[in-house]
Amino acid sequence: MFDGNEQTRWTNNKAQEIGDSVNFDMSSLRSFDQIVIQSGSDYARGLKVMTSVDGSVYEEIAQCENGSEVTTITFDAIQKAKCIRLELTQPYDYAWWSIYELNLSCSKEESSETKTATTWNHGVELERRAIDGDISTYWESAEMQSVSEAYTTAYLLNLGSAQSISGIAINTGSQMWNYLDTYEVYAWTDGEEALLVAKGSAQTAVTEVFFETVNAKYIWIKAGSAASQPFVIAELDVYV
Repeated sequence: MFDGNEQTRWTNNKAQEIGDSVNFDMSSLRSFDQIVIQSGSDYARGLKVMTSVDGSVYEEIAQCENGSEVTTITFDAIQKAKCIRLELTQPYDYAWWSIYELNLSCSKEESSETKTATTWNHGVELERRAIDGDISTYWESAEMQSVSEAYTTAYLLNLGSAQSISGIAINTGSQMWNYLDTYEVYAWTDGEEALLVAKGSAQTAVTEVFFETVNAKYIWIKAGSAASQPFVIAELDVYV
């Protein structure tokens, strides 16, 4: 489905039944406003689209009751998800359900232009590498991880306006070993003091941090302990 070859396919090998589903795990958070499903004559006669940021809790975001050989589902707003589930909503006895290619695209401009970052040790160009949508680029702290008040192993994200947020995902990309050993996450908006919303141990290339929903304009991520490697962010995603 993701090999770019329209001659290969995934199929359920049976007649279509309500509740049949297929899941896709994209490994990291993706932004999209359109899904294109190429199925040939084995297209879903009716389906719903569900997404998840963690692979466990899913939310329905669309239904399509008029499928076709190429089914296109377009969203008014940009969607963010790590996992996608397609589930049949109509039975059909005369065809299997097959998918030759599944494509996600994003034509709308995200509000990244309103986002800024401060790291006290690099210029704006390097700081934006953590929020540029390109997993091959990255921001790196100027020093090894430290809990000193010099802020040299901390990353401050300005969302541009106050938003309801419930978590973040820190992806180190190709620098998979340069994750935070331990982290502290603070959030606040103008006129408020920084609130510690999460702390813990990362020790993985993709660290998802969930916390009780807060209204925040700023997110500050800092090392919670010293370590022998720098702190890298290839992509920083915010769950709203």
